This record gives sequence, C-alpha cells and structure tokens, in this order.
Amino acid sequence: MEIINDEDDSIMIADHLFECLKTSSDYEMRLGALKTLLGMTASMRWHIGTVGLNLFEEILSHPDEDPEIISFILQIFNRSLTPEEDVPVSRDKVGENISDLMIASNNLLNLILNLTGSSDISVRLPLLHFLISLLRFRASDVQLAVINHPNGVPKVVDLLKSDNIEVRNNVILMISELSRGSRNIQQLLVYEKTFEKLLNIVENELSDSIVIEDCLFVILNLLKKNAANQKYFREEANLNPELTKNLIRFFSADEDAYETFDNTLEWPKQRVSNIFFGLECIRTLVSIDNEHENTLKCQKSLYQNNMLASLCEVMFFEPNAGLDVIVQTILTVSEIIRGNYINQAYFSEILIDHGDVRESALKVLMDNLSDDTQKFKLRCASIYIFTCYMYDNDFGKNQILKTLDVKRHSTVENYKGIGTTILTALDSSESFQVWGSLICLMHILFSNDEGKNVLLNIKSSSGAKETSLFVYILSLLRRQEKRRGQIKSGILMLLSIWINNCKDAVQTFMRDSQNIQYLVSEFADISHDGNESEQRTIKGLLAFFIMTLHDNLIETSQKKAIFDVINRHIGKSVLADALENFTHNDYYLVSASKSQIHLKTASNLYLDFQFCKIFKVKMIQFLKVLRDEVDTTTITIDMQEGAVVGYIELIRKQDAELLTYKQDLKENKEKLSDIEKKYSSLNISTKDEISHLRSEVEKLKKDADEKKIYEEQIAILSSNVTLWQAEVQKYKDWANQWQKYQISQLPNPTSDVIRELEVHVDQLNEQLMAGYQAYETQGVALANAMKELKGKDDVINKMKHM
Repeated sequence: MEIINDEDDSIMIADHLFECLKTSSDYEMRLGALKTLLGMTASMRWHIGTVGLNLFEEILSHPDEDPEIISFILQIFNRSLTPEEDVPVSRDKVGENISDLMIASNNLLNLILNLTGSSDISVRLPLLHFLISLLRFRASDVQLAVINHPNGVPKVVDLLKSDNIEVRNNVILMISELSRGSRNIQQLLVYEKTFEKLLNIVENELSDSIVIEDCLFVILNLLKKNAANQKYFREEANLNPELTKNLIRFFSADEDAYETFDNTLEWPKQRVSNIFFGLECIRTLVSIDNEHENTLKCQKSLYQNNMLASLCEVMFFEPNAGLDVIVQTILTVSEIIRGNYINQAYFSEILIDHGDVRESALKVLMDNLSDDTQKFKLRCASIYIFTCYMYDNDFGKNQILKTLDVKRHSTVENYKGIGTTILTALDSSESFQVWGSLICLMHILFSNDEGKNVLLNIKSSSGAKETSLFVYILSLLRRQEKRRGQIKSGILMLLSIWINNCKDAVQTFMRDSQNIQYLVSEFADISHDGNESEQRTIKGLLAFFIMTLHDNLIETSQKKAIFDVINRHIGKSVLADALENFTHNDYYLVSASKSQIHLKTASNLYLDFQFCKIFKVKMIQFLKVLRDEVDTTTITIDMQEGAVVGYIELIRKQDAELLTYKQDLKENKEKLSDIEKKYSSLNISTKDEISHLRSEVEKLKKDADEKKIYEEQIAILSSNVTLWQAEVQKYKDWANQWQKYQISQLPNPTSDVIRELEVHVDQLNEQLMAGYQAYETQGVALANAMKELKGKDDVINKMKHM
C-alpha cells in the first residue's frame, strides 16, 4: 500500500511540475522544474515520457527558447528511452512505446533535427545522445526524417569537425546507427565526404584508440555491398592509400606516444580490434560478393599501394602480432590475391627462411594443414589461402600438379614440397587433415580439364602396391567407417569434380562394377548413420556423384544401366529428393553463405563454398532429368513405342493448352471490344465536356470584360463622390461667410437673423437630406457591383481548378 501511495505522490509531483513549467514565466522556476523531472525520469519513464511529450514539444517549438531549457528536455527524452542496465533494447517495451509516440508526433522530429545547427555544447551533446537512443528503437523512421529534412545529413556530418572531442565521438556513434541498412543515407553521407573526414580522424588518433574502431565501423557500413560507394572510395576519392597508410601504422606501434615502449609486449586489445576492423574494410573492398570489376580494380590498387606486401610481412615477420591477427591477415591476403594473377604471382615469389632452408610462403602455410598441434583457425586459414591462390590461376595449378608427381616435383623451385604436404595429409588418421587435402586437390581441378587427366596419371605409393591416385581415393572411400562422414564428403566432392568432363576418369570408375553397387548400398545404409544434417549431406553428395557420372557417360547402354540400377534399388524420385534436401541441411547453409571457413570446430566441417555453388547450378539440370517421364538421352529402338506414347501425351497437353489460349484470346477480344466502346463513349462525352468548357471560357472572358467595365465605372463613381464631397464643403464655407456678412449689415440683426437662419437651416437640411439619399443610392450601387464582381471571380477560380 505504501508503494502505491509513493507512486501516486510521485505522479502528483510530476503533474505539478508540468503545470509549473506550463504556466510559470519565471526562468529559475521552469529550470528547477525540469531538473526535478530529469531526476524522476529513471523511475517514472512512462509517465514523464508520455504526459510531458506535448508540453516539451511546445517548448521546443519556440525559436528563442533558452539553450539550458532545451538541454534538460533532451536529457529527459534520452532518459525516458534508456532501459535499466540488465534489460536489452530489444526487450524494452516502455522505450519502444515512448519512441512510437515520439515518431507519431507530427513535428517533434523536425524540431529535433533543427537543433543540429545549434552551436551550444549544452544542446549538442544531449541531442546526440537522444538521437542515438531513438535510432536504436525506430531507425527507419529517423532515417526517413533525416532524408526529408533540408539540412539533415549535412548538419550531422558537419558536427564531425567539432572541436569538442565528446561531441565528435558521439557524432561518429550516431552516424554508425544512422547508416545501418539505408542505402539512401549511405549515399548522402558519402556525398558529404564522410569517408574523408573519418579517415582524417583515424589518422590523428593513437593506434589503440576506440574512436578508430568506431570510425572504421562506419566506413565498413558504407562500403559493404555498395558498389557506388566502393567505386567512390577507390577512384574518385582515391582513399585506398589512406586506408593502407593507417593500417600499416596500426601494425607498427606508436612508439613516440609512449614513454616506455617495449616491442616485446603483446599488443593492446583495442589496437588489435582496430586492426581487425581495418582488415575487414579491405576484405569488403575485394569481397567475392562485389561486382567483379570493382574487386579486380581494388586488388590492383592494394598491390600498387604496397598493402599486399605489408600484410605478407605481418604474416611471416611480425613476432608479436598474435594468433588472431595472423589469421585475420591470412584471410585478407587470401581475398586480395583471389582471382588476380599479378597478386597471385607476387605471393608465390615470397620466400621464407624455414629452418635451414628457404621455402615459399605457400609451402610454409600449407605445413599447418598437416600439423595437428596448430590451432584449428590457423589451419583453416591456410587451406583458404591455398584455395584463393588456385582460383582462376592456371599457371599455379599446373605448378602444384607437378609437385604431386615425384618425378617432376624438383622442377618447380617456388612450389617444392607442397604436393608432398597434400599427399601426406591424405594418409593421415585425422579426419580434418584428410578432408583438407581432398579440398586442396579439388580446387586444383576446378575449371582445369587438362589437369584432371594429368592428376589421373599420378601414382600413389600408399598401401601395399603403387596405384593411381584416382583408384587410391576410390578405395579410401570404400574403406571408410560408417561414422567418418567428413572424409566421405570430401572424397565425393573431389570425385564429382574430377569425373566431370573427364572421360578417362569415368571409364576408370566404370571398370570396377563394384563401384556402382557400393554407391547404391551406401545410399540405402546412410539413413542409419550420424545426425540428420550428416545424412542429408552424404545422401545428397552420393546422388550428385551418381548423376554427374550418368551425365558424363558416352555410351547409351551405360546410361541405361545406371538408371536401371537406380530404379531397382533407389528410385528416381528418392534420388531427386536427396539432391533437394542437400541444399536444406545446416552444413550446406553454413558453407554456402561465406567463402571463408568460419566454423569453430573441425567436427562440423563437411562442405566447400565453391563446390556448393557448382552443386546449386548442376542440381537444376539433374532434377529435370530425374523428374521427366522420358529421358531423351536414353531412348533406344526398343523404347520408340513408349516415346510415341509420350509424344501423343505431349500433343494432347499442347492441344489443351492451345484451347485454353484460344479461350483466353476470345475473352481478351471481348474485353478489348468493351474497352473500345467505353473509350468511344468516353471520347464523345469528353468532346461534349470540352465544348461546354470552351463556351464557359468564352462566357468567363465576357464576364471578365464586364468586370473591367464595372471597375472603371466604380472608379469614376468614387472619383465623383470625392469631388461632390469637396464641392459640398466649399459651398458650406461660402454659406458661412455670406451669413456672417449679412448679419453684420443689419441694424438690429438678432431677430431678423434668427428668422433668416431658421429658413436657411431648413433649406440646408433639405439639401443635405437629398445629398445623403444620393450618396446612399451610389453606395448601394457600388456594393452590388462589388458583390457581382466577387461572384464572377469565384466562378473563374472554380473553372481554373477543374
């Protein structure tokens, strides 16, 4: 009961303060009321934020309001939107509802944005705090208001030049919130040279300043998936060198900024975070998701500005960088060289002192694959840089193929040992090593039909006797235990790419009849192994391999034999379902979403990004083959009768479709006829209306001429009235003078004068009455004329708006 009373008392106090604020003209009383309301807002957010909203808006609407009053109102707004410490914004219903009311107010946001031009520090800071809070609740509405405000974005960006550090830093945070998810805001920000201003701030901050992180985060938002902004950043503003210069500075500590600088110490966490955001900005500029031309030009720019060289130095020659910095640097270098032959060639020529020998940078990184003592993220990054080096790099692929051949590996100096590392990992007892080795081999074969035949001739010395690498990998697949799905997925991906457009590999597979039987039995048994995602993955890969094999068989009899086995043991529809379900499992969704390997553990690493893209394209073709009633690629003489039946059915379907089209055509003709009739009648009525309007226009012209005549007559009458009034006054003056003269001539003027005056007064009254009547008659005529003119004006205005 006491709580209720306390709450009621607080409400009464707040309402009294509102009334005081509304009615009082004393500055100190109003300021005191606002201070008290601010102190109460944290515990009375809803009451103060809602009841006081209209009053606060009215106060803000006064252009000459005191800055301190405005400051307290903005602080109250911000505090009413601030949840308790342990409540996230997403679950703050009070703040959400108050923000709804603020947005619903017709003029409040406009008044708030007008304040961005204020130079008073007491207004600027609370204004920024409030806008940041409001953006977190209703970003799209605030963004729209900023766009529609005449100086919304320019005024906000101008605040970046503020001498007050706190204001500037809060502006950066506000722009960060403002630019999220709004392409229009992003374009306006770039137009106002936000990139340049943010990089200028970065340049003047210490490398471990959190302000740098905020600036780079905004730059990242403006660049991500925005081709126009990326082009502006790279070409028009030429900011790649600026970004390069700043990032290189982050890697080399601000030695002059510290009294006791020790290069052996770990880097500060904030400095590392700043480096991460800088690297992320670079990866955004060269992302695979960008327009291809944008990516290539930016890769070229980063090479010319020595960014690639600097990052390679960090990877291999910066002892205190730390694991996370090294991994992020490897990922960034990977995307800078991906698909760019010049950058790939530069990277391949980097040699590192590794023990007693000098080895290529790629070989040093690939050693991480077979070293199970290294961190998982570093091993994944090493695989990723290998795949990026292979991308669209025919020369590099051929050189790596030579290193896989024992007889030729010594002929490629810069690549020596890489093939041995890959093949060694293939024989490992660790599933991740085997999977990584298979992925590397697969990327060598992407878009490399000649390389598939070369790899087919490479021998493997594993096992009791020497055999081809292809046959060895097939045997490796059949030897896998039920639970080793990771290795199975790697093998099936590699073999699917290998046999595509490689008839020798297909024939090698078909020579052993047990291979087909293994695929069928494995497909049936897989439903009992692993979790659902693993089952869908392996089934989908088996189905994909079977269909790739069928697609690359030349002999019709072999194609028919494959489908006969499918129909007997699996069923086409089941195989088709397996292909579709593959694209809906968690492993696929994760791998297809991002080119980098970004899982935290090796146990869920099954698929490759590039393979997922190929699978998606080929799946459509395979589903069409599986779900067609007749496979036109397997028709033989014995199947002609069935083909004829199929064509008859097709003709029937086409006849039915033709009949439907004819009916549609008939209906459309009828609709067209109705439209033409309506148009004809509309045309006639329109002509009549135009004729009527023309006559009305002529009438209005005539009325306008009459109006002009009336106006001239009114002017003449007004002039006559003025002249008449002057004439009357003149006669009055003469009469007075004459009266005075006559009186002065009489011997006994009193009685005679009175009689004369009485007579004269009567005469004058009669004349005056007649004058008034004439004046009133003219006034009525003038009023009628004015009324008629107003009516004519109204008619003319109505006709203008028709």
